[in-house]
Amino acid sequence: MNKTNEKIRKRNLEYKRKNKEKLYKKFREYYKSDEGKDYFRNYYLKNKERLSEKNKEYRNKNRNKINKQKTEYLKKLYSKDKNYNLICRMRRQFYNRFKKKHNVFREKETFGIEWNKVLESLSPIPKNIEDFHIDHIIPLRHFNFYHLDGSLNSIEIKKAWSPANLKIIDSKTNLEKGGRVDLVNHPLDYERCLQQNV
Repeated sequence: MNKTNEKIRKRNLEYKRKNKEKLYKKFREYYKSDEGKDYFRNYYLKNKERLSEKNKEYRNKNRNKINKQKTEYLKKLYSKDKNYNLICRMRRQFYNRFKKKHNVFREKETFGIEWNKVLESLSPIPKNIEDFHIDHIIPLRHFNFYHLDGSLNSIEIKKAWSPANLKIIDSKTNLEKGGRVDLVNHPLDYERCLQQNV
């Protein structure tokens, strides 16, 4: 690198350092714009394999750092977001019973759901249950479990945990699906939910 290029590089680095917040704000605005969404979508599709390998390498090298950041983020979310807090408590109550850690649900934690009927609808339970997840066909984040006045929305809760909205699938498939409604691969599941008024 010649002296001129080195000088330009240092000047650019200094500018970025001094204007970090301004540049980040500008980037976020572009990222959320239609033009930005198209650009990043196309960039991802063209470089999917390379980006996937790069992300995998970063996760492997920074696993502890990533886990710590995730834990801190979820703790804050649990204390500030009532909807997320409730989802966590419902999931914990359900999975404890599902994996037979408790034989009876605590009355105050039933949330108006007939948990045993939900469990019956998922039978037969696979023997290697650790390799499977309970999939919410319409993900939990799509429901609003609180009214505007702060009271529990029992109708939404029952819809979210309705047997029509649940199925057992392998963990890999569920993680790939994430928080999306999978209309492409499982349109009949979604149609069933609509028929059951979920």
